[in-house]
Parts: sequence; C-alpha cells; structure tokens
Amino acid sequence: MQLSIDDVEVLGEALFDFSTVEDLINWLNTLTA
Repeated sequence: MQLSIDDVEVLGEALFDFSTVEDLINWLNTLTA
C-alpha cells in the first residue's frame, strides 16, 4: 500500500483524533475501500 503526499498530510492530522490502534486501522481501511 502506498500513500500519496496528501494521504500523509491527512493521516498526520487524523492521528490526533485516534484514541486506539483500531481507529487507525479502520481509517486506513477506508482509504483502500
């Protein structure tokens, strides 16, 4: 899986919203859905 620059920026902002690893996994799954 490869992230674009935009994805990385969004991920950086979204990381502050994740309270669990599960949240991160769910978010990554939405990228590839």
